[in-house]
Amino acid sequence: QAANSGEVLSFSDDQTNLLGVLRITEDPDVWPSYGVESRNAVTDPTVALGTVASGLEGYGLVHSGTIQVNVYNSAGGVIHGSPITIDPATTTLTDLKNALDGISGVTASIVPTTIGGVTYYRLAVEATAPGTTVAFTSDSSGLLAQLGLGKVGETQQAAYKMERADTALHKFQKDIHDGGFDVYLLDDDGYLLADSVTGTKANTQNVAGHPPITSTTQWQDIDGVSITGQFDIRFSGKDPTGKLISGTYTGSGTDTVQGLLTAIETAFGSTVTATVNPNGQIVVTSNTAGQPVAFRIDEIRPHDGSSSITGLDFGNFNGAYRVEVSSLYDGLKDVASRLDGLPGIKAWTQDGRLEMEAEGRVSRFVLADDTSGVLEAMDLFTPKGGLHAPANNLNALAMRDVSRLTSPDLDNSTIDQAYSSLVGTVGIHSRSVKLDHDFSQSLVNQLQAKRDSVSSVSLDEEMANLIKFQHSYAAAAKLLKVADELFVTLLQTKQ
Repeated sequence: QAANSGEVLSFSDDQTNLLGVLRITEDPDVWPSYGVESRNAVTDPTVALGTVASGLEGYGLVHSGTIQVNVYNSAGGVIHGSPITIDPATTTLTDLKNALDGISGVTASIVPTTIGGVTYYRLAVEATAPGTTVAFTSDSSGLLAQLGLGKVGETQQAAYKMERADTALHKFQKDIHDGGFDVYLLDDDGYLLADSVTGTKANTQNVAGHPPITSTTQWQDIDGVSITGQFDIRFSGKDPTGKLISGTYTGSGTDTVQGLLTAIETAFGSTVTATVNPNGQIVVTSNTAGQPVAFRIDEIRPHDGSSSITGLDFGNFNGAYRVEVSSLYDGLKDVASRLDGLPGIKAWTQDGRLEMEAEGRVSRFVLADDTSGVLEAMDLFTPKGGLHAPANNLNALAMRDVSRLTSPDLDNSTIDQAYSSLVGTVGIHSRSVKLDHDFSQSLVNQLQAKRDSVSSVSLDEEMANLIKFQHSYAAAAKLLKVADELFVTLLQTKQ
């Protein structure tokens, strides 16, 4: 800010784009936007965030609670604050956006981005008044963490390791074959960056055969389009230097598509070329090699109250970089080298693993549409629910939080609670069985002792009797011998 009262500080002629990166505007009458945008996305903003149908990765960790939203002045003081109540069974992303819009000094929007044919929706929030900022100060519902509104890392590492990074990929895993995968690049503002971005809607002409539109096609001749009076097409994007561009094209039904293409090129200062491809899709291409651009249609609307327009649609504008893979000849280093050649991507191999990192204008990247199997083989992927999120430890945190999720199959208890209950039940039953066993064994021992006292044979007693009988036998035998000797002696004496 200016040091003296009444003075105005402004910037001009920024050729470095540093002010844009710092979000400082050159026009003193235009205040910079101090906003925040969710890293994670949902696939349906009208479905309750605590359900799987919302597409939110951590839907099971959202519970009833409140989010405190505060608006601060330039000195850091709280202007006012407002709580938002969250019910995981009913609150949708649209409900959250509407609740934020209802707070004075706060505006919120839902930003859609389509990748691989699937549209993902993220929440963007910013302060509206000059010199103010908006911040979430507390959250007892856990929703903010699952939306990824906190700061996360920007590095991605493959989980699986190859002992030699120059070994052909098919020797690492047989499921890898010739093919490739797409790399989508995004900046901090959620713009999809590419050398060339293409609208997903292929428009046709309402004439015989319905051929694709061309640059000379009149707007009123496009299939399904109805126009009365004039209409506006608002668009925005990023030029090759990263500068934010916006513009508006005004046309009528008898104007041609070339008018829009010229307006786009003019707004971008001739740094891009806008064309219609043979399929009838709008294409915006960077004129500077290695410096990607971004483009999207923000709104198509009637120019005034007496005008109308329906049916005109260009789809979402997507662009990706294709990385081709040869399973027979490419090693991990070759894949890393091709990734490292993409703008805003740094890739390398370390300890037999492929690592990737966003840099420069690129803050996030998405790996998709893999036909080679190399990403699955290396377990290198971007999070499903936060498809636009950079690599981070959310998967590890999600694994940690699995033990905290309740399940109806476990009587609505968590895995930890169910396991503890099972361990306790098994312990009680085991103790009971051991006590029963010890009691039964004691009873058996007592009965055995009583039986032995009555009917058992004592070896010591039997041995004593045996010795006694043996001695008696010996004495009787000796007596008979003496008697025999006496009898013989008597007979001899008589003779």
